[in-house]
Parts: sequence; structure tokens; C-alpha cells
Amino acid sequence: DVKSETNEIYDDAWLELSENKLPEYLMRIEDTRKKAYEQFREDFLSRLENNIRDAETQINGLNTAIKGCFFGEESFRFKIIPRPEYKRYYDMFVDPMKMDGGYNLFSEQFNLKYKEEIAELFAIITNEDSDSKYRGQSDYDKRVQMFTDFRTYLTFDLESINREGESQRLSKTMGKKSGGETQTPFYIAVLASFAQLYRTGRDKTQNTARLIIFDEAFSKMDGERIVRSIQLLRQFNFQVI
Repeated sequence: DVKSETNEIYDDAWLELSENKLPEYLMRIEDTRKKAYEQFREDFLSRLENNIRDAETQINGLNTAIKGCFFGEESFRFKIIPRPEYKRYYDMFVDPMKMDGGYNLFSEQFNLKYKEEIAELFAIITNEDSDSKYRGQSDYDKRVQMFTDFRTYLTFDLESINREGESQRLSKTMGKKSGGETQTPFYIAVLASFAQLYRTGRDKTQNTARLIIFDEAFSKMDGERIVRSIQLLRQFNFQVI
């Protein structure tokens, strides 16, 4: 009303919004955030833990498959290692006290112990923390995908062990070896995976075709390494054609 000498109508409206509506909205926002936080703890953390445990089980299966198999003078073992920069999160996912039933994701002890880690991950994924180094990245979906993928928190390696028990990790020697030498870990990994998948030597009831096709197999290897590769195939109970 242009003729009104006061702002009473709008003052009343402002008071209604600021004193009644705004607190109501803030309560709803906080309640929604709390529910999202609980869902994050229940689903996200538990799912990552399960995925990490499954990966460890699969790695153990691969190691069982290649146990006792030698490539020349070397045997091999797969390694799964927490990624150093994310080890705090890894420790939270696989906390042994939680696994032993001492407490779970909903207990006060767990929340207190990992309060900082839980809050950090929640802030990163929800883009909530304005001080986060991950905030403002152009592709938000990639960031979410990164931190919800269990492989982000792990590194995978292949370890070779000689007859004297000395070991070397593939990640440390990959750039220093020849083409033929770098092909060896590839065949080890592939054959171990197929041996585990096909259950060779373990499932006596299944007498079926178990086929692996290599295009230009052993192309970068010398004669001696090719012979060792054929011997390795036979150690895995594969027929070589």
C-alpha cells in the first residue's frame, strides 16, 4: 500500500517467515541430513567393507590356485595392500573389533573412534565441506564414483619369490624389465584367474571344456621363457594346443 505510513504488513510477514517458517525449514533440513548421514553409515560403509572382504577372499583364491606352481625358479603370490593415502578409511572399513562383534557401525564407540573419517567421507561425497580439497571439481559424478569404489582404497600387486625365499614386487620392477619378463606376470595373473574360475584340480565332478584363447601367445618371449610358460600351463592342468 503506497499510502501506508508503516511497513507493518511486511514486518509481520518477515516475522512469520523468520520466527516460524525458517526454524521449521531448518529442523527439516537437519532431520534430512541426519537421516542421510545414518543411511551413509549403514549402507556405504558396510558395502565398502563387504567389497573389500570379497576382494581379499578372491585374492586368497588366486593364491590357492597358483600355490606350488613355478615359472622356472620363481613362484608367485598376489598381494592386496591398503593404499597409504587412504589407509585411515581402510582401517575404519575393516576394523577388527567391529568384525568380532565388539561394536558395530551404529555404536557410540565406533562413531567416536572414526568420527573424523566418517565426517570427511560424508563431506567429500555430498560436496558439503567448503574447505574440502575435492570441492569445486567440475565432474562431481567422477568424485563420487572414486570414493564409493572399494578399489580406491587398495593397491594390488604380484610378488615373485625365488627358491631362496627372496621376494620382489611387480610394481617395483615393472619398468626395469624386458618385454618378455613383463609378459610373465600377465600370464601368471590370467592363468591363475582361469584356474580359479574353472576350478581346475579341485572340482573332480566337472569334466568340461575349459578354454583360454591367447592371440599371438608368448610373442615377446624367448625360447626358454616359452618353454617355461608351457610348463606353467600344464602345472595349472591346462592342455596346451
